Formats: sequence, C-alpha cells, structure tokens
Amino acid sequence: MAGNTDGPRRRAGCRARALTALAAGALALVASPAAACFFHSNPIGLTVGHGLALPVAVATRAAEEADMLPPVPSGRQRALTRLSVITGYLPKLAARSSVLGDVDAFSVLQSQSHTWSRYAPGPGGVVVEDHRRRPEPGDPVVVVADTALAALLGGRLDVYAALDRGLVAVSGPPEVAERFAALIDEARASAVGRAIADDPVFGSRSF
Repeated sequence: MAGNTDGPRRRAGCRARALTALAAGALALVASPAAACFFHSNPIGLTVGHGLALPVAVATRAAEEADMLPPVPSGRQRALTRLSVITGYLPKLAARSSVLGDVDAFSVLQSQSHTWSRYAPGPGGVVVEDHRRRPEPGDPVVVVADTALAALLGGRLDVYAALDRGLVAVSGPPEVAERFAALIDEARASAVGRAIADDPVFGSRSF
C-alpha cells in the first residue's frame, strides 16, 4: 500500500510559501526609498541587491533558528550601532591586508544593510572602496548577511562552515572565496578580531 504523502507535500508547500513571502518582501524593498536604511524598515533581513541575496537570506534564517547566529537586533539602536561598527572593521582591515595579494577586484554585499564594498589590487596594496552604491560591472561578488559577517569576525562562526552552509555565497572563481576566507582568518587573528571575540553577541565567547 502506498505511503501517506500528505506530510511531505505539506512541508514542501510550507517551504514554497516561505520562499514566496521572502521574495515578496525583497521586491517591496526595491521599491522602498528607505531600503538603504534596512535595519529600521525591513523585518525579514533581506535585500535583492544581488541574485544570491535570497538564498543567503534563507540560509541565514535557518542558522538563526538553529541558534548558530543571533537575529538582527531589531529596534535596539545601541545593538544595531555595535553591529555596524563590527562589520565596518572589514574594509579597514582589508586595506592593510597581506593575504589579498594580486587577486582580481571583487565586491562584497552585506545583504541585511545593503552595504557594498569593493576590494582591488593597487600600487600600494589593496584599494578599498567602502559604502558603494553597487559593484563594478563584471566584478565577482561575495554576499553575506551583516550578522553572519559580525559572527565571522568575532569567531562565533567558522568561515568554511559558513561557505558550506550558504551563509556566504560567491559568484565568481573559487579564488575569490579562498581569498575572502583568508581575509576573515587574518581579521580574526588581528587585535581587532581578538577584541570582537569578547563581544557578548557576536564573539566566540558569547555562547
């Protein structure tokens, strides 16, 4: 006798409805003039600044539900400011990085705040452009949620596990993912990274 297929069908329907709801929220963000101020206007943590933003958002939500990541601290200005400060260290650290070498330029999208930054080789080292409106055409792109980036910098989340779980997604050659992972490891080993490790939410000693 055939098994009961109602359960699997119901779960599949729930997943489809969840993805539809996320996509609808994303489209609403595109039309909203407040999209740049994401943290105060977007309840689901999603932008559509890149095609990888939706799967990253789904993976991020799953990680929150599994207690791998803290949720966006909605409505708590001090916590939001701390999150912004922590993630803002990445461009500063990258500007004096020794691991990016002569890698081709790539851009990073922090998908919850819709913050773009770009990293390119230059005559004096790495040229960092922070708070860009968009990547350069043809740039490889790294997409990561702000909370995941903070957890990566603080050591709460391993960068290779984040890549495997889709919390960090890369459109481009494998070298881009490798250099991004090396940059995160270098940042965590810095004095700033060791300080972030003590953060009560995003640090490696927070759980």
